[in-house]
Amino acid sequence: MKILMHSYTYRRYPLERALKKAAELGYDGIELSTVHLPPQDPLAGIPAAVEQAAKLGAPVRVLSFGADLTHKDENVRQQSLERAVGFIRTAGRLGIPLVNGGVANLVGPRWDRWGENGSKLATDEHYRLIAQGLRVLDQAASEAGVRVALEIHPNSVHDTAASTLRILEESGAQNIVANLDAGNMYGTPHAEEATQAIAMLSKHLGYVHLKNCRRLPGAESADYSWTLEMGHLDYYRILEALYRTGYSGFLTIEYCGQGDPSVAAAADIRYVRQILAEIAATGASS
Repeated sequence: MKILMHSYTYRRYPLERALKKAAELGYDGIELSTVHLPPQDPLAGIPAAVEQAAKLGAPVRVLSFGADLTHKDENVRQQSLERAVGFIRTAGRLGIPLVNGGVANLVGPRWDRWGENGSKLATDEHYRLIAQGLRVLDQAASEAGVRVALEIHPNSVHDTAASTLRILEESGAQNIVANLDAGNMYGTPHAEEATQAIAMLSKHLGYVHLKNCRRLPGAESADYSWTLEMGHLDYYRILEALYRTGYSGFLTIEYCGQGDPSVAAAADIRYVRQILAEIAATGASS
């Protein structure tokens, strides 16, 4: 499995530093976050970022995107859909095989109460609108020769394995997969445990984000200033469960905490390599 770095890890730094550190630390490439694209026209900035990444030895293998398929205003939904199609087509032209992101945020009075948002607020009409939009994205992905991943993320309708599975099945999409993010799920009170989610998603699992965190006492969110080996999640169990399914896609490490991101980026890839080697050795001898 190729191990990528999410450029969001270096969200407070220029893309150049993220790329140099990714290459220096031995990552197989990056997921390019929109935080490293010009906010006024992110699509226009992608080709230059991809060229820079290739030159610095950290190729863009995944492109972040976002869409708002549940907005009440049909015009807003359509504009968002067209923008998402633009990301998909751009990825196809530039040889980026995967586009990852969210398509339906639902937030109540408080964005930080993750247990009250996302799929907790979703109605059948929301699911219908998502399925309708995903069919458009699926067609664009088919034409571009890429896949689209829905990241399990707090405050989105796809914040649990169950809601993500419903979305994928109701859309009937052939080129849209689930992105398992165990750290995001752990911070969402109504989300499943990671290994259970892996079993539930089964054939729909096409991408994996790696981050760790610790639950905050009395809060419905989490503290993400922890490396993969130091948070509450046991990544040996999670990666072993993935291995048993035969998963062979990208693993993208995304540090979302405070402090110098290079400390976490170095520790996390070392830890993941160690686990993968141990699991492979155990699997080969069993």
